Amino acid sequence: MPEVMNKWLLEEQLHYVPIIDAGVAIGENDAYKEGVEKDLYIKNAKGDYLLGSVWPGPVNYPDFFHPNATGYWSD
Repeated sequence: MPEVMNKWLLEEQLHYVPIIDAGVAIGENDAYKEGVEKDLYIKNAKGDYLLGSVWPGPVNYPDFFHPNATGYWSD
């Protein structure tokens, strides 16, 4: 099926740009709690987690340079 889509994109002179919405919803969910336990979220200048907002609402963003980030995402 990817071949069909690739052909269509070429014919229509379109580009496919995948994005990753990496914000983790703040709340009582396992993914968020694990990030807090591992101190994985990006922090602002005051040392608080950087607050963002995407489709689930308020989020924190994992720091992809943190040594435990790869294990967090693969889990």
